[in-house]
Amino acid sequence: MNRTRRIAAALTLGMGISLALAEDAPPQGEGVGLTIYNQGFAVVKARRKLTLKEGVQDLLFQDVASTIDPTSVKFESLTDPAGTRVLEQNYQYDLVNSQKLLQKYVDREVAFEVLNEKDKSLERKTGTLLSTQGIVKMGGEKGEIRLNFPGQVILPALPEGLITRPTLAWKLDAAKAGEHLAKVTYQASSIGWTADYTLIAKKDDTLADLSGWVTINNQSGATYPDAQIKLMAGDVHRVQQQEWAVNSRSVKAGTGGGDGGGFQEKAFAEYHLYTLGRPATVKESETKQIELLGATDVPSTKIYRYDATMDEKKVRVLLGLKNSQASRLGMPLPAGKVRVYKMDEADGSLEFVGEDRIDHTPKDEKIELYVGDAFDIIGERTQTANRQTAHNRWAGLKISVRNHKDVPVTVEIMEHTGYWGNWEIEKNSDPFEKKDAGTVVFKVEIPKDGEKVVEYTLHSWDQ
Repeated sequence: MNRTRRIAAALTLGMGISLALAEDAPPQGEGVGLTIYNQGFAVVKARRKLTLKEGVQDLLFQDVASTIDPTSVKFESLTDPAGTRVLEQNYQYDLVNSQKLLQKYVDREVAFEVLNEKDKSLERKTGTLLSTQGIVKMGGEKGEIRLNFPGQVILPALPEGLITRPTLAWKLDAAKAGEHLAKVTYQASSIGWTADYTLIAKKDDTLADLSGWVTINNQSGATYPDAQIKLMAGDVHRVQQQEWAVNSRSVKAGTGGGDGGGFQEKAFAEYHLYTLGRPATVKESETKQIELLGATDVPSTKIYRYDATMDEKKVRVLLGLKNSQASRLGMPLPAGKVRVYKMDEADGSLEFVGEDRIDHTPKDEKIELYVGDAFDIIGERTQTANRQTAHNRWAGLKISVRNHKDVPVTVEIMEHTGYWGNWEIEKNSDPFEKKDAGTVVFKVEIPKDGEKVVEYTLHSWDQ
């Protein structure tokens, strides 16, 4: 995997936020870079060719996200960075709609197209708009008041101050006239990504196939064509601030990936960065999936664990993996849901058997997936004795695990002492492992259609 360290530049975003962004050599052409964070926001880096004149001028930059954070905007001329200065910048988001249009024309004369009932032709009449609710004065100063629009309203022009798309507006001072390649960087919300995994357990549960997909959900109000996509995995600290112009949109199905040019992973700052090796378009109001990884024959272990503090009788079923190169993995895995399937050999179909979530998992760390509870293995815990003196306590415990399968199983019996440090196990029927200051584990073999009973005395005392 490509772990080449590249130059990192710190881009200061509003409210004191400082996010480290991976920067390559300055690009030579137009395009858009999209660094998406798994906390529901993105940093957009758009490069466009602009024609500037020498001196102070106004510039409009459209097709930006409607969920932009205006305080995060940064403009830079890559053609003449030293000679191009931003004197003022504004974010215009008063988007046009029917109510806003009518509000601009209240107390002004407007036209109406009215249907002539005799010959079904359209006639144009004029009147003064008194309210956006359809109240109109017809026929001049002494005309009648209509409570409903007499026909379809015809407005002469788009009023000043209303725009059709979110727009960034700058007042620039350029020393060099002509074509400039400009880079505009800003932060947008309502766009994020998650990782989803599918694990297919093989017949004896000692091997599994693991695939991972990235799901990008774009509700930011903009389309990013042929974007250079980077995904940042990790918990980036952010300062809470005011939300800007967030629009709700319906989600439509996106397109898949995995046709070459997949993600390359590398450590970046205290996080991990996944860079897609090909451009991809992220459309407005789209959910898009792209393949992240695929590994076959990953060693796995089925674990049966009985913990009476979690459930009185249920025995949990877990699948254990190790995220290492020796296990055919080894790439830091972003947090996400893992769906587990197993093949029904009778018809070759995959059947869903459970799911769990993993946290961000570095390489060489273990993974345990809780997929469900065993149907044919039952646990039962009973306190058989209780004795105490002024400073000492003794509790007798009996744990019975019954296996109704037609094969033997190994079960981890997990016991919590309830005391931190001031205890010991006495008269134990089976060996145990001390996991921490308050937990012990008995690992026992249970024959098919058999039962195993573990007994011990817990002695605790005051300091």
